[in-house]
Amino acid sequence: MKIRILILGILVAVFLISSHLKGQGPQTRTKLIKEVFHTYTQEEGVHNAFFQIESAKLEINESFVFGAFKNGNKVTSNTPFYTASIGKTFTAAAIAQLVDAGKLGFNDRVVDYLGDMISGLHVINEQDYTNELKIHHLLNHTSGLADYFEDKPEGAQ
Repeated sequence: MKIRILILGILVAVFLISSHLKGQGPQTRTKLIKEVFHTYTQEEGVHNAFFQIESAKLEINESFVFGAFKNGNKVTSNTPFYTASIGKTFTAAAIAQLVDAGKLGFNDRVVDYLGDMISGLHVINEQDYTNELKIHHLLNHTSGLADYFEDKPEGAQ
């Protein structure tokens, strides 16, 4: 729950100060966002955090990290984090933006974009259904694909 509060707090803070940021140079923007990030991580008692912001309008592309692990290793911008279901929200938003821009459609076949990369992805009883998967199937979780973490295939790493 703390991570959701942290994310929400940072997003609200960024939106509230965005009009102020437009009048500032890139270094000032970066400094201000870093201060907000560290304030929220400390106030909420967050142990480890990573925040990436990229905006062409604001001329900023920065990563902010905070924390260390029990073994003393510090969190870096290359530290992997298990993001769980939050990725679904970002993916759905990105797909919706691409649909709005006319770059793809919800009824488009996934194979038309990923090609051979997903060959044999959806085989049931020796029948390959990969070519029938559509973007809306993935977004609505109606593709029939197994949960990789819960139903990990044999030999998968």
